[in-house]
Amino acid sequence: MKIGIIGAGPSGLAFLKELKAAGHDCICYESGSAIGGLFARPYSGARLTSNNYATAFSDFYEDHLDEPIMWRFNEYLAYLEAYTTAFDLRPNIRFNTLVLSVRQSTAGNGLCLQIRMGDAVSEETFDRIAICSGTHRVPVMPTWPGMDTYTGRIMHSADFSKTGPYTGKRVLLVGGGESGSDIALEVARVAEKTWVSIRNHMGHIVSRNDFELSSDRPDVGANGLLTARVVHSLPFWLGPMIARQVDRRRLRKARRLNLPILKKMAEINTAQGSTSLSRFGTKNACLIKAMVECGCKRCPAIRRFSGNKVEFVDGAWVEPEIVLCNTGFATEFTFLDDHFPDVSADARLPRKHLYKHTFHPALGDRIAWGGFARPAFGAIPPISELQARWFALLCTGERTLPTADCMRNIIETDDAVAVSQFSDDARRLPNLTDFLRIMDDLADEIGCLPRGLFWKHPFIWYRVLINPISGVQYRLIGPGSKTEMAIDMLRRTPYKHLTHQRFLLLLLCKVFSMIGLRKFTPAARWI
Repeated sequence: MKIGIIGAGPSGLAFLKELKAAGHDCICYESGSAIGGLFARPYSGARLTSNNYATAFSDFYEDHLDEPIMWRFNEYLAYLEAYTTAFDLRPNIRFNTLVLSVRQSTAGNGLCLQIRMGDAVSEETFDRIAICSGTHRVPVMPTWPGMDTYTGRIMHSADFSKTGPYTGKRVLLVGGGESGSDIALEVARVAEKTWVSIRNHMGHIVSRNDFELSSDRPDVGANGLLTARVVHSLPFWLGPMIARQVDRRRLRKARRLNLPILKKMAEINTAQGSTSLSRFGTKNACLIKAMVECGCKRCPAIRRFSGNKVEFVDGAWVEPEIVLCNTGFATEFTFLDDHFPDVSADARLPRKHLYKHTFHPALGDRIAWGGFARPAFGAIPPISELQARWFALLCTGERTLPTADCMRNIIETDDAVAVSQFSDDARRLPNLTDFLRIMDDLADEIGCLPRGLFWKHPFIWYRVLINPISGVQYRLIGPGSKTEMAIDMLRRTPYKHLTHQRFLLLLLCKVFSMIGLRKFTPAARWI
C-alpha cells in the first residue's frame, strides 16, 4: 500500500518507521529543511515537559538513557536523528516540500496530494494518508482593550529565541504554561523586572526530585508516583486526597531543609487544590524558580492597555517595555479546507470528533491523525507511536475499525470522561486526555495491552506499575512485540524502591482489579 505522511516531527517519524516496518511504500513530506518539527527550532532554555523514559520510542532506547532527565531540545533532536538513522528513514523524507491540498482521487478510492517543492507544483496519489503536521502551527495572540495605544512591544513566544532583547528591560509575561514556565525563568534572569500574568489557576506543578528544585536543572523530570500506573490504578476521587498529602509532606520537608522553591510549589498546589489526576500539569518548576530567585511577580489577568501602562483586573498598574505572550498555538489543517472543509474543522477538536484522537468516522482509516492527543501528564511521541502501530495494522487488514455510528458513540463517551476528569481544563484544551487512558485504549485496539503479568512476571509487573508510564510496556505482548527487549529495558530503568506507602498502593490496585472496580480505575483492567 502506498502511504503519504505529512510532517517529519516525532509523530511523523514514528508513522514512517512503523509503516515501513509493515512493508508499505511511504513518502513523508516535510515543509522544513530538517526533521524534528518544533524541536528543530529551539529557543533559549527550551526543555521537554516529560522525562526521557516517557518520551522515548518503545523500541529505541540508547545506552545513555541511564537516568531520568528532561531533555533539552537539542538533546531530544539528537535522539530523533539517531532514531532516523537507525531505521533508515531519511531516504523516504522529502524536505522543503509543502503540502498544499488533499483531495479525493478521480480514479479509485485514493487521495491526491498537491505539493510544492521550490517553484514546482505537482500531485501524488496515495492509498492512505497520515497527518502529523503538529499542533504548534498558528500562534494565538490575545487581544485587550487599548492595545493599539501601547507604546511598547507586544510579542508572542513563537518569536522568542534568545534573551538578548530582554536584557535590562521591564517585561510582562502572559501565561504560565509549559513554554511560558521555561521562558519566564530565562527572561527573569536577565531582565530588570518581570511580571507574569496568569488568568486563572496555574497547572499542577511537579518535579522529579525535591532536592533538585534548587539545582541548575530544576525540571529534571516529572518522574515519580504522579506519572506511574500505581496512582492511575486508583479511583480518580482519591487524587485530591493523595495530592494534599504529597504537598503537606513537601511543605514539611521544605521548611525543615530550607528549600524555598519546593515550599512555593507546594503552597501554590495546595492553595488551588490541584492534582495530577484532574489538572493539566506544568512539568517543571522554572516559573517557581523565577518567582523565588529572580523576583518575578505573579499578577492576575490583564484588563486593558493605556499608553505605556498595563492594568490588571485587580486595579494594579505596571509599566512594561515588552509584553511577551506565552499563549499557545492553534491547530489548523489548511490543506484540507478546500476539499474536506467539515473534516478540517472537526479535526481541530480531536477529542470531540476523532476516534481515539486518530480517525474521523466519515473517512474511516483513509486518513489517520498522529500527535494530536495532548496528555495532562506524559508525552505525545509514545502516543503517536501506538497510533502508528494501529494504523499499520489497519492498512494491512489485520485490524478493522468499528462502524461510523459506533465510533461516534465512543467518541462522545470518551469526551464525557475527559471533561469529568479534567473539569477545569478539558473545555479550553480540545486535545487534552489522560496519558494512561489513551495509551491503554490504543493498545487495546492493537492487541498489545499487557495482561497477566502479576502471575507470569511479578518483578516486571511491579516495575510496570511503579515506574513512569512508557511505551516499552506495550512491547511485551501482541503484534509488534519485542518481549526480550522490553523486559531488558524495564529491568534497566531506574525505579523507586518499595516502601510501605507504595506497597499499600499496589495492594489497593490488585484489590480494585479483583473486585471489579475497573470503570473507576482504568489502569487496573489489565493487572
